[in-house]
Amino acid sequence: MEVSSVGAARAARRPNARGASLFDRCLRLGILLCSSALRTGLCNAFIVRPSPSSAALRGVHSSGRGAFVRARVDSSPQAQAVVAASVAVDAPSLSDLEAEAKRLTPEIRAEVMCQFLEFSSKYRDQFVVVKYGGHAMTDDALKRGFCRDVAALRQAGVNVVVVHGGGPQISETLTKLGIESKRVEGLRITDADTLRVTEMVLCGAVNKGLVSDIKAAGARSVGLSGRDDHFLIAEQLTKTVVGDDGNQQEIDLGFVGTPKRVDSSLLRSLCKSHYVPVVAPIGVGEKSETFNINADTAAGAIAAELKAARFLLLTDVPGVLDGERCLIDDIHVSELDGLIGGGTISGGMIPKVRTAQDAVEKGVGGVAILDGRVPHAVLMELCTKSGIGTLIH
Repeated sequence: MEVSSVGAARAARRPNARGASLFDRCLRLGILLCSSALRTGLCNAFIVRPSPSSAALRGVHSSGRGAFVRARVDSSPQAQAVVAASVAVDAPSLSDLEAEAKRLTPEIRAEVMCQFLEFSSKYRDQFVVVKYGGHAMTDDALKRGFCRDVAALRQAGVNVVVVHGGGPQISETLTKLGIESKRVEGLRITDADTLRVTEMVLCGAVNKGLVSDIKAAGARSVGLSGRDDHFLIAEQLTKTVVGDDGNQQEIDLGFVGTPKRVDSSLLRSLCKSHYVPVVAPIGVGEKSETFNINADTAAGAIAAELKAARFLLLTDVPGVLDGERCLIDDIHVSELDGLIGGGTISGGMIPKVRTAQDAVEKGVGGVAILDGRVPHAVLMELCTKSGIGTLIH
């Protein structure tokens, strides 16, 4: 199926479409490498990332090979700089980018900071919900970059709410404790023992570690789960599968829940006080029972209740890909059924786009599915004109 109206959607995907500038003359605005200097008003680096849809670069990008391309940028009559462009998402390390940053002129750095402030101001006093998970949680350098992004947005007046996963950490702890973990179609069957470990890991080491890292990056942060103030009410999730005999059968997933209701008053109060709420996806039932909730689903429900301007889903893929394995920049929710029916969207991407669809239909301004393995993916998505992932709107 062809994705219609992509050009019009792309033109409207960011809050403000600007005329020609330094960044428009580049192949594509790239990473804003925010170090601790950002807290004092100085952005350290700027790289250009070529568009995956560029015919000249598509073959290199889709091959997945790490490569550096250099582009000469006429920044102003007074300054020119050679800046690095990442073609593959895993090409540059943060140390590479930091080394490149040291060779940039003050004029370029100032222009990048202006660009950041201009785009971030479009989200000032609005809510941005970020589902944080995948490889970005386990790579220390990516984790530091993510926390700097969150801190920078909070300092710019954006109400950021982070909802995190923790599947690998849960699996590792269960293995160490000798507790067998079973899954059905990607969902972990959660008995009482598994639930205790899940809550311990998500609400303990993962949540508090992330809160500490965001604080170290320069923003005040508070860790929560849906049990706090009972702000995330859940009900048991039921799963129906087709058995070997062809008949449908209902699977008991145990203490696995799905969001039923969100009371956003606690989150709003924390954001008003300039905190970044960091939410572990643990919900509470009507009878005070505890449920483990899929982090994507929990984040989508929170974003919908907050009527977030943006909901970002960090994954381990560039976004939604077409039949040629190239990134689809923009998708209208009305196109999703056709893309799923035609097989363009399949497998584990289906529940993600359905979560995005539900959020948009409930008032979220747009949902971006993007690659969390890209350094500073959050700023690249929110603070550049074209973003880096797939925007569903």
